[in-house]
Parts: sequence; C-alpha cells; structure tokens
Amino acid sequence: MQNLHESIDNKDLHDIFAPIGKILSCKVAMQDGKSRGYGFVHFETDEAANLAIEKMNGTEIKSKIM
Repeated sequence: MQNLHESIDNKDLHDIFAPIGKILSCKVAMQDGKSRGYGFVHFETDEAANLAIEKMNGTEIKSKIM
C-alpha cells in the first residue's frame, strides 16, 4: 500500500483492510512517529489480497488517493 497519509499507523491500516479478509500481518513504515507513506498488509489468502487491490485502488482515505 502506498500514498498513505502521514497520520496512518498500524492499527489504522489494519482497520481499513480488516473487512476485506483475515490479515496475518500489517505494518506501516514509520519515521519520527509519522507514516513514510507506505505499508504492507499480508492476507491469509491470495483471494483476499487480490480483492484488497481491486477494492482499494483509487480509494481516498484522509485526503490521499491510494
């Protein structure tokens, strides 16, 4: 996931993607307490990962287009 707002943290990212499928791990790259603009979400299944890409591509979250 890229183009995250600087205020997005691990919990926020998890909460955004949790409705799509079971998440095994979720991590936002941080520097000085702020998001560096990207993170990683590892889903249990490939189907959930593909659905996340399909659903979230172009979505606006906190004034940033993902």
